Amino acid sequence: MGAGKTYWGRIWSNQFGVSFIDLDEQIEKRTGRSIPQLFAEKGEPWFRLFEAEILRSLELQGPVIVACGGGTPLYHDNIDWMNEHGITIYIREDSVRLLERLSDNPQKRPLFEQVAPADQQQWIEESMRQRESCYAQASLVFNPADRASQAIIESKLQQSFTNE
Repeated sequence: MGAGKTYWGRIWSNQFGVSFIDLDEQIEKRTGRSIPQLFAEKGEPWFRLFEAEILRSLELQGPVIVACGGGTPLYHDNIDWMNEHGITIYIREDSVRLLERLSDNPQKRPLFEQVAPADQQQWIEESMRQRESCYAQASLVFNPADRASQAIIESKLQQSFTNE
């Protein structure tokens, strides 16, 4: 959440001339509701099941970059499905930077919005610890603060898109 999946996905799709799909945008388009509305109206279990259905229904012909939600890999064997269907990238961002980004617009983040401001940093760090083992299953790990990491990711993407 807030790591820059959509930001980097758009940059890389433009850089490599490939299609870009934002999973949250697809969910909102298909339901006519925002992600926070869906969480409030239907609850997280319903949302996670629907999210997995939409993920698996995406048209993935040809090279494409998909930005999923931060919770997507955690449910319904999504990380396995994503790894089977392409290269996955874990964007490992610093918790302080995540707090800065998430604090700017907490109402867009239904799980974060519920956390008291005094507890937000701790909540982010605990969420990162809980999710690490799942995220670590990604094909690649990207640290946005490290230029060498960016070069490695871009080289791997270039190779992948060239081989398709």
